[in-house]
Amino acid sequence: MVIKSTTITLFVKHYKDDEGTEHIDLEQTITGGISGPPDYRTLDWTFHKGDHGVFGAIITKTRRTTVAEVTDEYLNSGWLPDVARDGVIQSHAEADEEKNSRRWKSDMVSRFGPYDSCTRHVLTQ
Repeated sequence: MVIKSTTITLFVKHYKDDEGTEHIDLEQTITGGISGPPDYRTLDWTFHKGDHGVFGAIITKTRRTTVAEVTDEYLNSGWLPDVARDGVIQSHAEADEEKNSRRWKSDMVSRFGPYDSCTRHVLTQ
């Protein structure tokens, strides 16, 4: 029940590194200033291993792609025409089975777009 009364604030840093590779760094804080585990995404569609404070050892990959290239019907449907034209950010995460006793996978798509006169990170999972 406590989770229902908390507020999560995400801090998003979107940038390219010196080699031109795009990154999205997500840091989160919940009510009372408690930090959640950060989420660092490199948009190069190669697997990156990491340790997540909630999910344990993980393997992730992220890329920019077109809606048509997303094979999951739920994740590639319902987007507005500008998203179909401009593309989405696709992420895949899973438990690192060599180090993690839990087994899970997660696929999601997101994009940056205008909302209430500012830019927001829009997520579908």
